[in-house]
Amino acid sequence: MVEYLGVNAYIVHGKPLHPGSEFTPGHVLHGFRVDEIREVPEISLTAVRLEHLRTGAQYLHVARDDANNVFSVGFNTAPKDSSGVSHILEHTALCGSERYPVRDPFFKMLNRSMSTFMNAWTAHDYTQYPFATQNGQDYANLRDVYLDAVFRPLLRDLDFYQEGWRIERENARDPTSPWTFKGVVYNEMKGAFSDTESLFATRSQQALYPGCTYSYVSGGDPTHIPELTYEGLVNFHRRHYHPSNARFFSYGNLPLGPQLEAINAKIDSYERADTPTVPLLSQLSAAGPATRVTETGPVDAATPADRQVKQSVSFLTHPTTEIFPCFAMGFLSKLLLSGADAPLYQALIDTNMGAEYSANTGFNPYTYQSSFSVGLQGVRAADAAGPLEERITQVLDKVAQEGFSTPRIEALIHQIEMGHKHRTADFGMSLMQSISTGWFHGSNPIDLMEIDNRVARLRNELQDGQFFQSLVTKHLLENPRKLVYTMEPDADFQASWNRGESERLAAVVASLTPAQEANIQKRGETLLAAQDAEQDLGCLPTLTLADIPTQNTSSTENLKHTQITPKQFPVQWNLAPTNGISYLKTIATLPHPATDLPADWQSFVPLLCSALTTCGTTRRTMAELTQDIRMYTGGVSFNYHLSPSLRDPTNNYELGFSVGGHCLDANLPRMYDLIREITDQTDFHKVDRLQTLIVGQASGLWNSIAESGHSFARMLAASTLLPTSQLNETYNGFDQLQFLNRLTAKSDLTEVSQRLEQLRDLFLDKTQMRVAITASPSSEKANQTALEAFMAHQSASAGGLNSDNGGTSSFTPSYSQRYFPMPFASNFSAQSFYTVPFSHPDSPALQLLSKLMTTHFLHREIREKNGAYGGGAGLGSQNGLFSFFSYRDPNPFKSVETFRRACEWAEQREFTDREMTEAKLSLFSGIDSPLSVFEEGMSLFTYGITDELRQQRRDHFLSLTSRDVQRVAKQYLVPSASKTSSVIIGEKLGDSTPVGWEIQSLEATNLS
Repeated sequence: MVEYLGVNAYIVHGKPLHPGSEFTPGHVLHGFRVDEIREVPEISLTAVRLEHLRTGAQYLHVARDDANNVFSVGFNTAPKDSSGVSHILEHTALCGSERYPVRDPFFKMLNRSMSTFMNAWTAHDYTQYPFATQNGQDYANLRDVYLDAVFRPLLRDLDFYQEGWRIERENARDPTSPWTFKGVVYNEMKGAFSDTESLFATRSQQALYPGCTYSYVSGGDPTHIPELTYEGLVNFHRRHYHPSNARFFSYGNLPLGPQLEAINAKIDSYERADTPTVPLLSQLSAAGPATRVTETGPVDAATPADRQVKQSVSFLTHPTTEIFPCFAMGFLSKLLLSGADAPLYQALIDTNMGAEYSANTGFNPYTYQSSFSVGLQGVRAADAAGPLEERITQVLDKVAQEGFSTPRIEALIHQIEMGHKHRTADFGMSLMQSISTGWFHGSNPIDLMEIDNRVARLRNELQDGQFFQSLVTKHLLENPRKLVYTMEPDADFQASWNRGESERLAAVVASLTPAQEANIQKRGETLLAAQDAEQDLGCLPTLTLADIPTQNTSSTENLKHTQITPKQFPVQWNLAPTNGISYLKTIATLPHPATDLPADWQSFVPLLCSALTTCGTTRRTMAELTQDIRMYTGGVSFNYHLSPSLRDPTNNYELGFSVGGHCLDANLPRMYDLIREITDQTDFHKVDRLQTLIVGQASGLWNSIAESGHSFARMLAASTLLPTSQLNETYNGFDQLQFLNRLTAKSDLTEVSQRLEQLRDLFLDKTQMRVAITASPSSEKANQTALEAFMAHQSASAGGLNSDNGGTSSFTPSYSQRYFPMPFASNFSAQSFYTVPFSHPDSPALQLLSKLMTTHFLHREIREKNGAYGGGAGLGSQNGLFSFFSYRDPNPFKSVETFRRACEWAEQREFTDREMTEAKLSLFSGIDSPLSVFEEGMSLFTYGITDELRQQRRDHFLSLTSRDVQRVAKQYLVPSASKTSSVIIGEKLGDSTPVGWEIQSLEATNLS
């Protein structure tokens, strides 16, 4: 527990903030001067702001009773072009350093650590390298690797060519094969620009910020990435990765003193330097009418041909250093846009003027000069010619006159207050991310943590009754810095981009001399040799098997199990400190899922879940319900429940419906009343709301393919192997998209409304139900009373958790190789086959083997050699599916061949003790990740995984040897070759069809 005895005696687990006896502003410790110490009691922490005297580096330490400690080092890296230099540097800095001169120490440390988080990212104008771990030695190890990587990277030219870009023969060893562009970042950004939402957001931001750094693409525009030279990368590092330009962040229960000492040892040899500056303010014209920019983009295949326009209206607002004005604009954005009761939602989405909001819609606090945008995708060309902008203006005019109702404002304030009390296991990482942009732009980061002060000021400002009206008038209606951005469809867009890429490549090749061609050939062979070379990793720090606890780190021993009488509904209680919040989850299961739910009903299940929070009820509109949900809860949710049998997923599974919600203890009756009203009285015959929902879901699902194509490929590959995987594809994959597209074409939704009613009755009135409650002990009685009232009208039926008598499936697996051409400039591949169920003793060995294959073979072959952004293998431990995947992959067919070779490699490979230990460390970093209080016991409640099962699996993992994983590789991987399903989603092929592959269109994916 945290004990507050004043800042000079602040104790965390008996450890002082620092090892000295005095700690006040002005005090100097290990080269850092303390500038400020402040308690933030609303989130139970003490923040310390420091400056390194020699270099001027800024440091923020957040002391809090949390063992999931976080560290980050970051730099201002605002770009001056779209070459992606900051993004490519982020990659190459992690490719080896002076103290750790191995290839990819970042990826190697994933297997020598028990981190709960490791990553790096490039934002619009800064780059960060964060990690989190619960182990003190691990924290010190990772911090040292990160600091050496950013301040003393090797920045080898081969790393630049591998991670950034290069031209090379398609087959680097064959000088007669075609020339092509390669590079991890190059292919990553090609994929990003294939995502229509990402493209729209990027281009509209560039148009909104002419004349400053935000007019460039910090991640890199594939058209301009080849403009970056190796020398340019090295110079950018020298200029930007300097302690004077750095911000350090630490969080958790580790003492501050040793951390300052370690960082000072890394940076004290530097002299203070001038920090890089670039223009941060947009030069968007403030004179005359709005600036209008129209560009072209790809056709959206999930949207009708006459509704292909995307358009937004944007306004430049405050610098993000103005903390309260930005908070107020963010609050205003939610009032205008968020939820069924929002005026812009009602005027734009409910009227079906567009399919859903454009990707840039909302308040943007992630650039120095913030902005507000509202727009739509799926707009008719006629509406984009003026009506859309006019309707937005009409709504803003009305709000400027009438304002917002007090209950609506209070409901949103309640959401902020609930967010304060609702604590997640990754609180430290979330806190760091929430303050980073403002901190890098010059705000005091401690001010950014104090939300209560802003809420109090907001309440005070609201007393004059015109606060939000004045904001709308000043910043939206009368703001001259306004942009209307339109993206029109171009059926030739992707083909045109491809032609442009070919022309750029041809121009580079044409300029090469024979000597340069020979050098490129030699460089390619050198890079391949480096990728294949065995490395001595002895210089890297590591944990050992002794750091892995032998017993489960979480337990269900403290859970209590009761029954709600008289109908005997089982209840799982987790009585623990919850900060005054009660959490509810119910699961209602179908006793015979395979026989009671007709196959042609399955596709409606996700629509039912969404319709419950879209259509409203027979008593109230959805706008009225939304206001009460926000006023009295932290949210309610409805979802399907699908769980394969732990013993036989090939034939048995549990299908049902899940309801979740959380609220302050005082609002328990209100939350249960809301859930009952929604589940019992939703009016599915409000066809206008239903039509809006269907169009929006279809558009959203389509837009997610370009970003998460590997997930769709894995779903498709698995869908022919197991009944639960087939259902997962029906609910979430191409099959669901196709189903929604068919519904959008219906002019009469009566049959859809009736089906949803029937499905609701089947799930919610004729089921077995179980309940889980997480609450503080003092609220147990209140929860019991509210739950009994809620459950009184429910009907229970026989059956048990994850019982194998819940009906058997007539599903028959099939195996194929399918290719789905899509209008992308990137590709995704996946391959799956079934192995053994969760309960089988070989399951742990297969899961560990997937880690070993990813680390020691697939990462090198798919990412380093093939240039894909990512790839690997994994075992779905609950369903027993072993899967491979690649992500944003320039050569997906080669990756599928790599999957086959990986199986053969694993059969022959003998793993060292060190490699086995590293794989186990990586595995347990996930298994032992910290849980939020409301997550404790959920694996038991949801899937029936007991402490005994988890401990058995843990014991298996710890005892595994190289011989064990080699045995399962021989037993399950190589013999599976004839029983695999492979899928590629990606660029349209030319005239040639790969042998053995079936080309399918999106319309051919109805697997249910």
